Amino acid sequence: MIEPKPGGEPKPGLIPWPPVIYVAAIAVSIILGLLYPLPWIGDLLGDILF
Repeated sequence: MIEPKPGGEPKPGLIPWPPVIYVAAIAVSIILGLLYPLPWIGDLLGDILF
C-alpha cells in the first residue's frame, strides 16, 4: 500500500477569491451603470419601486 507523503495536500491560497470576485463584479457593475445606464427600471418598474 502506498502511503501519501506528509504535506502532500494542496495548500490553501493566500487570497480568499470569492470576496475578491464579488467586489470586482460590483465595481464593474457600478462603472458600467455610470457609463451605460439601463432605462428599463425607470420605465417598467418605476411606478412599483419608487
